[in-house]
Amino acid sequence: MNCTESLPDKIELEMLREVDCDYIGGVLGYYCLGHQNKAAFAEEVNAEYEPDEPFEASQVKHIFWVERLLDEYEPDCEETYFQPCTEDVEGAFAATCIEL
Repeated sequence: MNCTESLPDKIELEMLREVDCDYIGGVLGYYCLGHQNKAAFAEEVNAEYEPDEPFEASQVKHIFWVERLLDEYEPDCEETYFQPCTEDVEGAFAATCIEL
């Protein structure tokens, strides 16, 4: 989602995970595309994942990321990561996230 596109009607949660070229690790947090309402996002995460300690809106961040190859010099590695950036970076997208 380009950072200028409108928000989806429903918050579609995704997991942030630790990755390497040959494994996918533990959960680091949750995110969705677009800058969503922080309270609504926290409620959605709590309902979907039922954490031991419920998340609060104050823990939610609005950020911009750009997707990059994890290891651009390793031809067999197709894993990517999200690099924080500003909204004017080519390929940037807005996201709402909460970290564990």
